[in-house]
Amino acid sequence: MGMFIFLLICLFFWWVSRQSPGKHASGRENRRQTHQQPLITDPAAAHSTSSPVYGASNSQESNVLRRPLGDCICGCNGVPLIHLPEYSINYEKYKGCPARKRRKETGIYTDDLGNRSNWRPAGQRRKTAIKSRKIAQKREREVAKIHNKLEVDRKQALQRQAREQQESLRHSNGAPALSPAEALRRGLDTYFGKQCGVGHDGERHIRNGECVECRRIDQTRRGAMRRGAYPKELTPGEKKRIGQIYAEARRLTMETGISHHVDHIKPLAAGGEHHPDNLRVITAEENLKKGATWDSTKSQSKPQHRSQAGQLETPWSSNTYRNVGAGRREELR
Repeated sequence: MGMFIFLLICLFFWWVSRQSPGKHASGRENRRQTHQQPLITDPAAAHSTSSPVYGASNSQESNVLRRPLGDCICGCNGVPLIHLPEYSINYEKYKGCPARKRRKETGIYTDDLGNRSNWRPAGQRRKTAIKSRKIAQKREREVAKIHNKLEVDRKQALQRQAREQQESLRHSNGAPALSPAEALRRGLDTYFGKQCGVGHDGERHIRNGECVECRRIDQTRRGAMRRGAYPKELTPGEKKRIGQIYAEARRLTMETGISHHVDHIKPLAAGGEHHPDNLRVITAEENLKKGATWDSTKSQSKPQHRSQAGQLETPWSSNTYRNVGAGRREELR
């Protein structure tokens, strides 16, 4: 029963609100409805037609609709809203007015006096200023990038010119090449780069960049192995000592004009090793006179020779092997 009474009361209030809608309308809606229609100054025209009455296209009176010109549909005729009297245009059509859109895109309009004027909203002016600043900054970065590139190209051209002059000077003086490209241009097989891991002077093959001295030592060691010498695995320090011995032989040959050879104190044919302790520098005449001969009786006393520092050193290590055929080797004691 109580629910039924409550529903009846709700229906009553709803019916009352439907009977008097104008009393609850907001003041803003009333003003909009009041000013959507233009002020009619001719009572006869009000009875003769229901169309709105327009004033002049450049009217500055409130509550009088301005006559649209051209593609304008609201009466603004391209003039900004802040320069127009109140309720002198159709506000509903102002949002889609082509004249307004053209003025916003170009920022140019013709006022009521026929003068050409420029105008943009404050927000649009701010956006335009920000966009212009960004465009200017981008242009400055592009210009700076171009200048930097030109400066880099200029420096590279100067460096290239200096390298070409130095290369020409080395070529005329017969100096070695300092890069693979220079060696190829000059028709050389080797060039001088950085030192290898063993510590040689840096002469390298242009074919694969391999150290010339390391390659020579490896070839000599392989040749010694083919002839029957089976040395232990050489350490980097031992390889470097072998390279120094061969370099000393070449230096003596160039300085004295007498050919010097690297001799195996205990010949490889007799089971000697290709080891720095078993190498020495002698003249070619002495080496050829000695040949592959070796006094085996001297191996008991293990003759010593002096190094460059003046200290006594054994000519070969204590663990020396010689080839006895069929892949077997015999230790010499």
